[in-house]
Amino acid sequence: MLSERDHWLSITDDPQWRRNHIADPNISLNETLAAITKPFPQSPKRILEIGCGYGRLTREIGRRYIEAEVFGQDISPLVLRAACDYDPGTTFCDGPLIALPPMDAVYSVAVFQHLPDLDKRRYIVEAAGVMNLGGALRIQFIEGDRNNFNDHWVDAEQMVSWCDEAGFTNIELDRGLAHRQWTWITAVK
Repeated sequence: MLSERDHWLSITDDPQWRRNHIADPNISLNETLAAITKPFPQSPKRILEIGCGYGRLTREIGRRYIEAEVFGQDISPLVLRAACDYDPGTTFCDGPLIALPPMDAVYSVAVFQHLPDLDKRRYIVEAAGVMNLGGALRIQFIEGDRNNFNDHWVDAEQMVSWCDEAGFTNIELDRGLAHRQWTWITAVK
C-alpha cells in the first residue's frame, strides 16, 4: 500500500486527475482570491503559497501584487515543472519552508483538509519560522472529524491552538468564504 504522500504524488502526476480536480469550476476564483488576500499586509514584498500545485493561484496573486515576489511550494516535482511553465513569474520549490527568505504573507487553499494533523502543525510552525513580524498566515481548511486516507478534517480550535503554539497572534476564523464548507484561519506574526 502506498504511503499517503506517495499516493498524492501519484495522482497529482496524472494529467487527467489534474484536469478534473485541481480547479473546481464551481468555486469562484475571484471569491477565493478575496478570501486569501483579506488579511494581507498593505504592500507585501514576499508571498508564499503552501501546496501551490501547478500555480493557478500564485499566478493570480502575482497579478494582484505586481511589486511582490511570489513563491510556491509543493511536494510534487512534476507538478512544479508544470507550474514553472504556467507561471514563470513565481519561484517554486519542493523543500521545507525554512529554506525560503522571510515572507510577509503565507497562504494555503485546498491542501490542509488532505494533510494529516502532524503535517498541518508542521506547516504552521514552518510558516511561523519564515514569517516577518506583522506578516499574515491565511489557511483554508475543512472543519470536522473526517479522517481517512484522503481527507483529514480538523476542529477549528485545534487549528487556533497550533497557530498560538507557533507564536502567532490575532488569530481569527472566517467561515463560508468562496465555498460553504471552507473555514479560513488568519494568524499574525
